[in-house]
Amino acid sequence: TYEYGCQLVNVALSLRQSCKLPLDGNTALSHELWRAWKRLYTVGQEQMTRLRVSAVFHRSVQQHCKQLGELRAGVVAVTAEEDSGQSRSKLRKFLSARERLLLEVGRMVRLGRLLKTRLRE
Repeated sequence: TYEYGCQLVNVALSLRQSCKLPLDGNTALSHELWRAWKRLYTVGQEQMTRLRVSAVFHRSVQQHCKQLGELRAGVVAVTAEEDSGQSRSKLRKFLSARERLLLEVGRMVRLGRLLKTRLRE
C-alpha cells in the first residue's frame, strides 16, 4: 500500500541522514511514490465509476426485460378471454404500454452501444 511505501521511504531517509548521505534521491523517490500512487488511485476510481455505470445499465435492462415479459403475459391472457369488447380496450392499453416501453428499450440499446465504446477506451 501507499502507507507501507511511505514507511519504507522514511526508513531510507533516516538511514541516509544517519550515514550523512545526500537526501536528493530520497526526495525524488518520495515524489515518484506519490505520483505512482495518484495514478493508481485515479485508474481505480475510473474503473469503479465504469463498474457502477455498468451495474446501473444492467439493472435497467433487467427491468425492461421484466416489463416486456409482463406485457407479453398480459396480452396472452387478454387474447384468451371471451369478451371481445373489453379485450380490445385492454389490448389498446397494452399496445400503448408496448410503444412506451419500446422507446425506452431503443434508448437503452443506443446507451448500451455508447457504453460499450466508452468501456473499450
